[in-house]
Amino acid sequence: MNSPAKNGGGGGGGGAAVLLLCVGSFLWRFGPKTAGRTTDLLRLVSGRVAWVDHLAKFDTVPQGGDFSATANYLVAEYLRANTKPDDPVFVWGFEQLIYYLSDRYPPTRFCSNFAHSAKWRRDDWTAELTADLQATPPAYIVLVTGDVMPWVTGHGMDSLTVLRREFGALSSWISSEYAIETKIENMIVCRRKNLPPAL
Repeated sequence: MNSPAKNGGGGGGGGAAVLLLCVGSFLWRFGPKTAGRTTDLLRLVSGRVAWVDHLAKFDTVPQGGDFSATANYLVAEYLRANTKPDDPVFVWGFEQLIYYLSDRYPPTRFCSNFAHSAKWRRDDWTAELTADLQATPPAYIVLVTGDVMPWVTGHGMDSLTVLRREFGALSSWISSEYAIETKIENMIVCRRKNLPPAL
């Protein structure tokens, strides 16, 4: 009877071939960027690249784009540090990642403004959103700028411009009830004026 040792270690060459086939298929299916992203992830988990440098690879705002992973993380950290776990927050823009990262949620079923700012919007949705925000005012409202997405909204305005031009009553309510506390990249973080400090 032949032992595995006499046959080259029990078929390790076949396992390597299967692994190579799997990796090759994965790269073929998901494209050449996958190899670079996998390398980036390995550098991150091995400690050869800092977390902030890794996040920056996904930032498009500095180049005129509409997404910044760094800003999403920084805003989420800011909200966690300045709110209690049950404090609601609202993001007027398409940055729902903030809710997940901050573990803070909106006081409404609407987690972004696109259902309100798009050409296909329904007026009753905006009335519902306004009523929800006024009934349970969020501790913070984050206003997003530079997030122009005409393929979603049907126009070329960013979220803040839409709020100011087309939602006068909501914009006025936010201005009267909230004060700008900080700006993080393309996001304006507004705190409710009568909000007690988070302890």
